Amino acid sequence: MKHFIKCLIAALGLAVTAAALAQAYPNRPIRIILGFGAGTSTDMVARIYSEKLSQRLGQPVLVESKLGAGGSVATQFVATSPADGYTFLQGSNGSHGINVSFYTKLNYDPVKDFEPVAQLAQVPFVLVVRNDLPAKTFAEFIALARAKPNTISMGSTATASQLTGILLGQMSGVQFNRVPYKAPSPAIVDLLAGRLDAMFDTPPSLGPHIKAGAMRAIAVTSQQRTALMPDVPTVAESGIPGFESVGKQWLFAPAGTPKAIVEKISAELGAILNAPDVKELILSRGVEVATTTPARHTEMVKEEIEKWKKLFRDANMKPID
Repeated sequence: MKHFIKCLIAALGLAVTAAALAQAYPNRPIRIILGFGAGTSTDMVARIYSEKLSQRLGQPVLVESKLGAGGSVATQFVATSPADGYTFLQGSNGSHGINVSFYTKLNYDPVKDFEPVAQLAQVPFVLVVRNDLPAKTFAEFIALARAKPNTISMGSTATASQLTGILLGQMSGVQFNRVPYKAPSPAIVDLLAGRLDAMFDTPPSLGPHIKAGAMRAIAVTSQQRTALMPDVPTVAESGIPGFESVGKQWLFAPAGTPKAIVEKISAELGAILNAPDVKELILSRGVEVATTTPARHTEMVKEEIEKWKKLFRDANMKPID
């Protein structure tokens, strides 16, 4: 009985300490570290919610970029920062999923070195084809590619869109003629000119050309239809169940950050991002709000790691130094 009472007192003490910590926090500026620069969707989302978060917390919330190695420089910086609730990482399924397989060595562990705080947003890819390609739908596109292996040219641009094309080939059993580009713009030029058959990129990048009727959107890569292009079906509903490849934006804290702080920031962000005006503002910039719990966030990180490991293994792709 005495032991039980001691344990109860200790538990109550911890609860009081956690509550006091959350109540006193924050008492100085908070930093949000990004792996991508001004003008990117990551930067845009961060600046929208950071302003609202600053208003709610009564302290400045500063957005700072640390560029390099596909977000790894920023990620490593936060992994080694004090776990005091004043430094966070706006990471992604690139920094915490793809990079595990893309690089031979990471100077951080995406699971052990971080406390997942919140999912923030996501950006799906859209599959577009040149206007004079005979295929009018995704099913027709796959049938055409299957009938003519290695002849349908698929533009490969940034890492994520390139991997999306490889994933589509793996899950559909279709062999595309992958054409590498250093950036999306030259691929778009070739698609518009009829020199390229298809490519993946984001709605903000391709949307104006689609609306102008210069190319056709035949599928999006999110699990459900996106509010960015509600009339375009998903790859999953068009014949490849389970297909998903979207850019996911997540907030992380260094491992060991007090649970009370993680829960406080998670709750504040949930309230901010699910406000109708914020959702509408972010959607107008070509990004969808997507929120979840810290527990589900942890599961998603592990799922992304295994998903891209499998893709690299099945495609016999080698990591880079």
